[in-house]
Amino acid sequence: MQKGRFTTKKLVLSALFVTLTILMSKFLKIKIATGLVFSFGGYPLMFGGMVLGPYYGFMMGIVSDVIKFMLSPSQFGFNVFFTILEGLLGWFPGFILWKLSKGEGFSAMLNDRKLQNKVIISTSLFRAIFINIICNSALLHIYMGKALVALMTARILKNTIEIFLVYFILTAIVEAFRVRKVKFEV
Repeated sequence: MQKGRFTTKKLVLSALFVTLTILMSKFLKIKIATGLVFSFGGYPLMFGGMVLGPYYGFMMGIVSDVIKFMLSPSQFGFNVFFTILEGLLGWFPGFILWKLSKGEGFSAMLNDRKLQNKVIISTSLFRAIFINIICNSALLHIYMGKALVALMTARILKNTIEIFLVYFILTAIVEAFRVRKVKFEV
């Protein structure tokens, strides 16, 4: 393996995170009511962004969204803006971790619980507020003519719950790595 941006280890890990994202998006959903569906597909993507960094996180989001579309196309066609949002979902955790840890990455988060909380809380809020409530609602309004206020109102309730879900699930994953003293040198 060579040092640098592209290594075999990083490519294999990113492929695993993409696979988990696709499988969890398709098969691990909890439907409570019409329009109130909790999908767990974004968790491997966010965790992969933390482990591998913002560049790989963005690429994993793009690749996973394109493959998900190829496996089950939408009746409205492919939309690159939703794909970019999926890329941002993988990019943001890696970016915020890189900035807050001053370039140390995931191993710094394993050693510092305050850093871990900052990264996971900001990731959770970014996903809920920016991606789900604002951007997805606006894109659905623009492309499908759905009522923006009605969309945002329903999404606020769902994403309030998801803020806590994202926090607890990502914290549990990171804690599992901390307890087992896993060294991440990617």
